[in-house]
Amino acid sequence: MLSKKLIQTRMQELAKRLDYDYRDISHLSSAMFCKQQERYNNYTNDAMATLGDTVLKLVLAEYFFDKGMDKDEITKRKILLEKNSTLKDICDKVGVYHYAYNEQFFADDAPLGQRLPYSDHDFYLEAIVAAIYKDRGLEYVRGWILRFWPKHGYHV
Repeated sequence: MLSKKLIQTRMQELAKRLDYDYRDISHLSSAMFCKQQERYNNYTNDAMATLGDTVLKLVLAEYFFDKGMDKDEITKRKILLEKNSTLKDICDKVGVYHYAYNEQFFADDAPLGQRLPYSDHDFYLEAIVAAIYKDRGLEYVRGWILRFWPKHGYHV
């Protein structure tokens, strides 16, 4: 069983990598906790990833709308910034996966047969967006998204 202190320390490290000034680190911990739910294909942070996906779509759509783009332009730009390969690329650049954990291991420490999920469909960054939204609100996460994506090569 991982200690709360170790989890908190690792989440603080991740927050620095994310340029995220947290108030309550527990939201980020929830986003990175990843245990497969019994009888399901889902993982415990899937609900956070769903919320984060929705927040990301809202922020991007509103930003492009406010820039005067039409529906087709908004859709085209939004698709590029929210697609799975983009999210996975950003996660890879930041090293997000190394901070995923379950009750026993962080991703890098898990034995081969107990590896945490890591695929082309990245749900970690979506869950992180939800964590930041829950911790700091819409205005903060909007600013974070609009700074974070370009910092990693994806201009909004």
